[in-house]
Formats: sequence, C-alpha cells, structure tokens
Amino acid sequence: MIHHLIDPHGGTLMDLRVSEKRVNEIRTTSRDWPSWDLTARDLCVMDLLINGAFSPLNGFIYRDDY
Repeated sequence: MIHHLIDPHGGTLMDLRVSEKRVNEIRTTSRDWPSWDLTARDLCVMDLLINGAFSPLNGFIYRDDY
C-alpha cells in the first residue's frame, strides 16, 4: 500500500479522545470541580487539541513553556 499522508509534525499524532468508559468516569468525578464558561475560541482550541490538529502538543502551553 502506498502511504499518501505526510507524517505528523513531531512524528507522533496526539489523539486525546477518551473511551466511553473513561467519559463516564470523568463525568462522575468532575461534578465537584470548579467550572467556567468557555468562549467559542476556547472550544475550538479544545477540539483541535483533542483531535490531534496541534500534534505533538498534548495540552495548553503555559507561560513557562512558551
């Protein structure tokens, strides 16, 4: 088979999606966590992180990392 896709930046595609079982665990344990409203941009960034579009990043970059 011919490989038509380029390799992901950094060599590793980060897929941060979780299993259905893990979703239920997170829902249960997160009920007491603080919460806040996300902007449309925040939601977009979260989606891009989760689906690997920002690979090889696996989370937000903080000031010290930058």
